[in-house]
Amino acid sequence: MGYGCSEIAEAISKQAHALPFAHVYASQGTAPVARLAEAVVEYFGQNMRRVFFGLSGSDANETNIKLVWYYNNVSDAPRHLAIG
Repeated sequence: MGYGCSEIAEAISKQAHALPFAHVYASQGTAPVARLAEAVVEYFGQNMRRVFFGLSGSDANETNIKLVWYYNNVSDAPRHLAIG
């Protein structure tokens, strides 16, 4: 979509006037966030069941690392997995 997409800028402006701040991490959210998550799941089909929204790239990376750690802990995966 790139920079300067007027439709996205207008949607952001409209939402900022309705709700200037909302934390959407750790099971917190709003009705627009829930509707967006449902639309994303519907678009991508049956293999997607959950959607996680981040606030930035570092936030997204940290969340992914924590999900991998959690998965390895519950699946008894070896602790010495090498990356790369």
